[in-house]
Amino acid sequence: MFAKLFAKLFGRKDPLPLADAPPAAPVIDDLDALITRAADTHARDDRERVLAALKGRKLFVNLGRDAEGRMTMRSASLDSGLKPVILYAAEDHPDLVKPFGGIAWDEALAMVEKLPDTAGLLLQSRGTGWIAIDKKGAATILKRG
Repeated sequence: MFAKLFAKLFGRKDPLPLADAPPAAPVIDDLDALITRAADTHARDDRERVLAALKGRKLFVNLGRDAEGRMTMRSASLDSGLKPVILYAAEDHPDLVKPFGGIAWDEALAMVEKLPDTAGLLLQSRGTGWIAIDKKGAATILKRG
């Protein structure tokens, strides 16, 4: 269902498309810059660099309370009804509202895979770049370790 949304929005089926001939990528250590580059190029190599940089990293998520007062993670509501969790790479992202939470990358993947009403996640850079990973992609990444 998440892939169908991407097909509708971007005219392609794969939310993580492969580029035909990606340019040689410079060495980038900053996670925010890696996300932005991967979002711009759609190149598999750039996405793999992001995934490698995420290992052991803490990401950030907006928190809220449900009707019963329990702490919840806020998700985006898309027109299709899908609700991906937005994970922010930078603790100082302007869209993070205090109090916000932190979660390890591998825990975020496991959480997305298990939550029934979550479609996947959006990994947001400090700017406007983002990478989407659906539930199936989260499971694949977890299996790869």
